[in-house]
Amino acid sequence: MEDYGNVRNLSLLILFSLSLLPLSACTQNTQSPDPELLKINGHAISIREFREDFANMLPPNQPLSAEERKDLERSYLVQIIDRRLALGEAERLGIVVSSEEVDAALAEHRRDYPEGSFDEMLKERGTTLAKWRQSLAEGLLIERVAGLQVYDKVSVSDEEVAAYYRE
Repeated sequence: MEDYGNVRNLSLLILFSLSLLPLSACTQNTQSPDPELLKINGHAISIREFREDFANMLPPNQPLSAEERKDLERSYLVQIIDRRLALGEAERLGIVVSSEEVDAALAEHRRDYPEGSFDEMLKERGTTLAKWRQSLAEGLLIERVAGLQVYDKVSVSDEEVAAYYRE
């Protein structure tokens, strides 16, 4: 993960570029209607896609100052970059999740909602079951990568845990 610092620098550069986007739109209109914001491991994310996903991520009717919005956009962009890097690592390692595993995770999520309210939640978030399912599958892949690359390599004994809590 040596490139993580470079990715953070890239994300700051991208955010700076985003802040100039409205100005450049006023002076020239030769860009494509939906320019790329970034591309990671061959996966492009457009400015429109970023803005729509960011808007769907925000709680409805939540007032934000310009500074709060900018900070949240920056954090969300870093999350996107981290997610894409982890998914690229899953692909590199040949990690997959089965349709059955995704179905089981989806069923578990649905149990947390009263009858019909899961579909209502999807509607409120401006997403579809297919998109939710895709996101869920990606989350499962990321958990597997973290397990293989981090959790399986770290060992904490019961004595170390007890000592930590005593301190």
